[in-house]
Amino acid sequence: FADFNISYINPPAGYWSEGQRIRLPDQVIHDKLGTCADLTPLAASCLEQMGLYPIVIFVSGHVYPGVFLSERHAIKTETALIYEVNTIYELVAAGELLLFDSSSYALTDDNQEQISFKQAIEEAHQYLNRFECAINVYQARRNKNNKNQEARRRRSKKQEARRRNHQELINFQLLSSMKRERM
Repeated sequence: FADFNISYINPPAGYWSEGQRIRLPDQVIHDKLGTCADLTPLAASCLEQMGLYPIVIFVSGHVYPGVFLSERHAIKTETALIYEVNTIYELVAAGELLLFDSSSYALTDDNQEQISFKQAIEEAHQYLNRFECAINVYQARRNKNNKNQEARRRRSKKQEARRRNHQELINFQLLSSMKRERM
């Protein structure tokens, strides 16, 4: 983010208890600033556009991105929502998941020098002791697509059933008509 002159700004008071309006990525790029809740979706969308598999980590009072290092690793978690921090620790320890603190990797208000990416990774790991949940973005999209496909299959089955019922009604009417003609 520092390469784009994007600065981290502290969220307003009461941010986590009252909620926050999240800036869209184009607004963050235009305004050149964002909170952790602004920078994380931007980072996740950039990772996804690069063909990678983002994850969003929520810890008490903070949010930051990560990336699965392959699709095979991204599908290991069967659900999009992850509530067990041990799952995250195991994926990181196995080298399947890379976490980084996007806020600390941006410029700061006080013009401090940007930290290294390695330091951003270390900071992300330190936050895990406040873990609340994570969203596997790849799995969320995959689950949505599977639900959409299932809904299409159900609609197709209903349409086929209606078509069969309609055809049976036509056949019944034809048979009834033929029987009346014979009489």
